[in-house]
Amino acid sequence: MYIAQAPRPFPAPMEGNLDGAFFERILGSGATSFYLIIRPRRYLTARDHELIDQGTFSLEELHPEVLRLGRLPSAGTLWLYELESFKVGREHHDDQETFNDNATDYGSAVFDNLSTLLDHCQNEFGVSASDFKTSDATHYPKL
Repeated sequence: MYIAQAPRPFPAPMEGNLDGAFFERILGSGATSFYLIIRPRRYLTARDHELIDQGTFSLEELHPEVLRLGRLPSAGTLWLYELESFKVGREHHDDQETFNDNATDYGSAVFDNLSTLLDHCQNEFGVSASDFKTSDATHYPKL
């Protein structure tokens, strides 16, 4: 079971940082990359509680991921995770805008439990927690 802590969205030994955890698989003859990216979103900080209590924002306005999750996250949830999956031609890795414009087969889902998300990655894509790295270890474009 993977348990994240407040200052770090991914537990050791899983690689990842506040930008996310990245997986890249080179497909076929090497012309295309398949990516899985786990993007962490800090959930309900003290400031969030304050803004909601003041009526300044609703939970859904501060955390639209909750709408995609389809329910309130479990009590004590520190992080929400968006899982993105897509393919992109290797010739489009030079800059972020070209990369984004040429991504295909895009999919996205939101999870409030990292273990559930990682089980999904294993079952759906054959990718385990140890396969994820920081973006620097992939061909993901540098910002």
